[in-house]
Amino acid sequence: MPAKADTLEFLLKLNAEVAEAEAKGKAVQKPGLPEGTKDRSAFVTADAIGT
Repeated sequence: MPAKADTLEFLLKLNAEVAEAEAKGKAVQKPGLPEGTKDRSAFVTADAIGT
């Protein structure tokens, strides 16, 4: 995302692009770590916010 881009506009456009790709049956990256992440231990901790 360009530094001076409108964040909401950028996210809405990105969401539309992902929805279109998904509707066409293309694979899309789900939220979270990228699919190819082999060692999650550097990114996953036992602490949490909330309950």
